[in-house]
Amino acid sequence: MHSSGHRGADLDAEVLTADASHPRDAERYDMGLISVLIGVLVIVVVGAICFWAIDKFANDRRLANLLKLLVVLICLGAILQRVLPLTY
Repeated sequence: MHSSGHRGADLDAEVLTADASHPRDAERYDMGLISVLIGVLVIVVVGAICFWAIDKFANDRRLANLLKLLVVLICLGAILQRVLPLTY
């Protein structure tokens, strides 16, 4: 029997590999950050393409401005959805 009171099957893997997990956590955070940056870049490019299409095909200026505002709000919402989980 172990002195910590754990049985063999009950040992926590995080306790056993606590020192080895720190570099892995940092790598996972870096990969997540790169993934978020790529996602934000894709959102910005899609928003810019939408802006170009609105400028090219929308004849009514008020309608074009409303559509651009809608694109900006959707893009900001999508970016916030990707970035906010990093703050927890």
